Amino acid sequence: MVLAALLIVATFSPSGATTKIIPGTAKQVTTAVAAAAKVTKLTKQQLAQLSAATNDAFTNLRLGTQCRHITTCHFGSTSPKSTAVILGDSHAMSWMPALLPGLLARGYGVSLLAMGACTPATLEITIELYHYPELCDAFRTSALAEIAAAHPSLVVVAEKINLGGSGDPLSPEQWQQGLVTTLSQLKGPKTKVAIIEDVPKFPWDLPSCLALHPTTVQQCQMPASAVPDPLFRAAERQAAAAASVSFISTRRWFCATTCSSMIAGHVVLYDSQHLSQSYATYLSTVMASALQPLLTK
Repeated sequence: MVLAALLIVATFSPSGATTKIIPGTAKQVTTAVAAAAKVTKLTKQQLAQLSAATNDAFTNLRLGTQCRHITTCHFGSTSPKSTAVILGDSHAMSWMPALLPGLLARGYGVSLLAMGACTPATLEITIELYHYPELCDAFRTSALAEIAAAHPSLVVVAEKINLGGSGDPLSPEQWQQGLVTTLSQLKGPKTKVAIIEDVPKFPWDLPSCLALHPTTVQQCQMPASAVPDPLFRAAERQAAAAASVSFISTRRWFCATTCSSMIAGHVVLYDSQHLSQSYATYLSTVMASALQPLLTK
């Protein structure tokens, strides 16, 4: 199935009316993140939008599509001069509205290779619900082989860090080595690789928290110093350096001294850890700028 090359620039309000999202510039995003920490209550319009916020997910993720082959979830031209592959888990899927506009505007064909709850890091993680590690290992092996055969111009990796399981807990060092193994395999003579810093995970569901505290929005903020798994976040950055690939730092798009639940009028995550389609779309310009040095001329 080849998906249409649509720039994602709209979301839908509960009334059914289309609301255009204008992506923010770097300055506008920085200003919006800082201003969000001072917001105390939701407007009537923002409160009305909360009922739809839990469904504000990238279509493929919301419908449960598993993009397990390079030709299954393809965006843009089927015969482009340059190609990009987005590899990862459900977090990679949620980054798509931020990634697609810039890549498609440059004429890239973009393929999504993703499997929910399956880290791209070369690790064994047991999650009984998904019958892991067998399915995850098989997907990762197949994905790496397909990427190697396709020789894309760019591979962008995105993931949930410290993906838990029912087996023995992993150390940050193990996570880092697993990422280094995968990132090193992805590199090629004509293939550039980048990894996106994971979004800050909140201890609560953001739409639910905002619905409970519409006049005390700061109850739904989290101090930047309290973002979970700091050692794993450091491991993600260190893995990029060890594998000599690019690291796309995203923390400044979510947090200043605090990490806010709503920024620039958009609920940031549609649950506690997945980027909402609206906010991802708002970030598409800054993401395009982050990718710019990696794109073919």
